[in-house]
This record gives sequence, C-alpha cells and structure tokens, in this order.
Amino acid sequence: MVLKSTSLRLTPPQVTNSSFPDLQITLVKSNLFDKFGIMKKAILYSRYSSAQQSRGDTMRRQTEKGKAYAEKLGLELVEVTDRGVSAFKKKNNANSGNLSTLLTSAEAGLIPAGTVLIVERLDRVSRQTPLDALEIFKRLLYAGLEIHTLIDRQIYTRESVDRDFFQLLGSLFVMQRAYEESRTKSERIKSSVKSRKKAVLEEGKLWRGSMPHWTRIGDDNKIAIAENAANVVQRIFHLYLKGNGVSKICKLLNAEGIKSARGVKWEVKVMQDLLANPAVYGLFRIDGQEVENYYPQIISKEDFNRVQLQRARNTTTRGRRSVNHQNVFSGLLKCGNSLYYTQMGSPSRNEQRYHTFRCGTKRNGSCDNSSLKFETFRTIFFEWFKDIDYRALNETEDEMSGLEKLKQYRESLDGERVQLDEREENYVDAIGRGQQIGIYTKKVDELHLERENLLKLTKDVDQQILVLENEEPLAPVELDGYEDFEQEQNEKLT
Repeated sequence: MVLKSTSLRLTPPQVTNSSFPDLQITLVKSNLFDKFGIMKKAILYSRYSSAQQSRGDTMRRQTEKGKAYAEKLGLELVEVTDRGVSAFKKKNNANSGNLSTLLTSAEAGLIPAGTVLIVERLDRVSRQTPLDALEIFKRLLYAGLEIHTLIDRQIYTRESVDRDFFQLLGSLFVMQRAYEESRTKSERIKSSVKSRKKAVLEEGKLWRGSMPHWTRIGDDNKIAIAENAANVVQRIFHLYLKGNGVSKICKLLNAEGIKSARGVKWEVKVMQDLLANPAVYGLFRIDGQEVENYYPQIISKEDFNRVQLQRARNTTTRGRRSVNHQNVFSGLLKCGNSLYYTQMGSPSRNEQRYHTFRCGTKRNGSCDNSSLKFETFRTIFFEWFKDIDYRALNETEDEMSGLEKLKQYRESLDGERVQLDEREENYVDAIGRGQQIGIYTKKVDELHLERENLLKLTKDVDQQILVLENEEPLAPVELDGYEDFEQEQNEKLT
C-alpha cells in the first residue's frame, strides 16, 4: 500500500509583502498553489529546445512518464514546461526560462522543502559545461528539492549526495555526456552552415537560410519576387523619399490594415531596419563578404543610397517635428540670435490656440529672442517668395529636369559614402574583438579604395551640376508638405 505524502497547508504568497512580487505573480499564474493554498507535492519539469521537437514525440514522452511516476508514488502533480528553450546556449532555461522561476521560488522558500522535482533525465535541467550544470544541480538541492530522474531511476537529495560520493560522481558523468552531445551537435551545425555559405560565395549556390520577406523560391528553384510584399516595400521607400517620416508611414500602413512581414502591425524599429536593408537592391551579405545582384532588385541602388543619406541627416539635431502642417519648415529655420534650430510651439490665449516658431534653446533660458507667430512668418514668406513656381509640387518624375536628376544622383553618392563609413566601423570593431583579423583588415583596405573612387566620382558629378546650373534656368522650388496647408494658403497659389 502506497501512502500519499501529507499535504501541507501553505498560505498563498502576498504580492505586497515580499521581495519577489514578479516571482509570486508567476507562481500564482503557474498554478503552483491551488485555490485552497495547498502546495503541490511534486513538480514535473519538461523541456524541448526546437520547433522540430515540438512536432515530435518528446513532450508526450516526458509528460506521460512523469505522470505515471507521480501516480505510482501517490504525489499530487503540477507541470512546469519550457517550450523552445535551450539548456545549452548562453541564454538558457536556468537564467531565462520557467526553470529559472522555479529555482528562484525554491530558494526564496516559496516551495516547501522536500518537494519532488521529476525530470526525464538531468540533461532536461542543464546541458551546460559540467561545472555550470553542477552549480544549478547544487542550487536545486540546497533549496530543499528532491530530484527524481526517470531514465536512470535516481533520487538526488542534498543528504544522499553528501553521503554517497559515487552518486555525485555519476551525476557529473551524466552532465559531461549531455554537454559533449550538445557541443558536438553545435559544432556540426556550425560546420554545415559554414559549408553552405562557402558554396554560396564560391559556387553561386542558393542560400537556404533566412531570406527577405519580399522574395520566394520560384518553380525554377531560383529566387523570385513576391509581388505583394515587394509592392509594400517599394511604397515605403517612395513615401520616405517624399519626406514622410518612419512613424507617419507606420501609422498610414497600419490604418490601411497592411501587415508587416511578421503578420503584425508595423513598428518603427521594423521599418527602420527595412529602410537600411541593402537586400532591396540585391545585395547579400554573408560572413563579412558581399554578393552583388544576389536577390532580384526591387529598389534601385541610387534610391537606396538617397534613403541612407536622408536617414543620416535625420539623426542630426533639428527642430522637433510636429504632426501639424505648420511644421513643414522643421529643421529649415534657425534662430537669428543663437543660430540654433527653431521649434514649433502652440501656446493658447483667450481660449484660442496659435502656432509660433521659437528658438530651441529658449526653454532652458539660453536665448531671449522673441517667438515668431506662424501667421506673421507665412505672410512674410509669401510676400518675399511670391514669384516662386509652386507647380513643382505636382511635378512628376518624368518632368524632372536633367539638373534635378543629377542632384538626386549626387545625393545617392553621399548615401553610399554613409554606408561605407558604417561598414568600416563594423569591420574595425570586429578586428578589435579579434574576429577574423586578416579578412576584415583586407576588407578595410578595400573600403578605402572604394572611398577614393567614390570621391572622384562625386567630384565629377559636382562639376557637371555646376555646368548645368550655369546653363539652365532656376528650377522650380519644391516645398515638401505644402499640400497639407489649409485652404487659406492654397488660395494664394491660384
């Protein structure tokens, strides 16, 4: 006859009276306490580390054996699972998974001493180096838990390990074997990835790893364009080049119900990464090397470089942007006193709100220059620039003059220079960390040569621009965002 362990009544933790509020909330949500406040007497811990394992038999095997074992001992059982969490990598179940919560709970006294922790084998707990695995093993035992393993039928307690050296030695053998298995598997995967990368670089084979979301593998086993996704990417680049900020583009796409590559709403960081991804013009980067025209091009390299230049400019200090149309001059106006960029303010008087430009340093008292009402500025602006042809606002790309096209190309060269600077910084950082010093040193030398050639090309384009400026009449001035002005302003243009 098997006797059930006597249930101990334990008051559920009070979140407000503990040093572990997050931990207690996790415990309650994890059902480590039942509604009567009675602690479960056994915890079944199971884990798998990959999506492939989740589709296999690993979880069923672990849980069925664990439940059968608990039933045989007559123990009440609660299940704790780490899904898709490694026990080998730097970020592992012992520092970021549910095992971490369980371990900290036990050390805090929230799980009674003598509670049984059931695992299939010790490698479910850790596959780290033997010393690191031993540390986790010791913490569980010192916290008063009993570790029961199902495969080799071992029961580890602090007392049994202290008493039986060979049991400790046996556990170390298990930890060492688990670590060696994971390390060997990791090295095989790295070697396989390295071989596949080499085949891409030297033999032109197809990379089967992660691909841009606007691409797909065609029927001919070549990379093709996924039209719908590519159209969205092209629209994003077009909107950005027209002067729309990342936040505004995100709001626009989300309002239209257009999802990101992950099938969720667009976020600023995701869109920033997209705008900086050279794969849009076909570049594939792998192991510090670059393969041109690897992906089908959906954005011209010239437009991509212009976007990079605009992104670099946006990181400089400018007037704070406003969603109001009055701030189309943000980043263009400076205070005549401090020469600092102006900001748009919206003070109110007599329950009426109006807009003003004020020096960006006015808030901290560094400038005492008076604010300028937007209405006053607008009147002066149109009076002084009444001869400007604002029809350029509706000008199509086909109507753009040769001079304007050349200026856009000049911008793309500046954008390319920004990319060269970023790549050189990454290579120098890698050299400083001791990574592939020979390869990256050669890359830095190649970048210096590219920069010299780019500088020569830039000077040639500047000379062409100078010639055309002396030959062509002054092109109409574009006032980006002018279409958002109120009816009162539009009437001035009719």
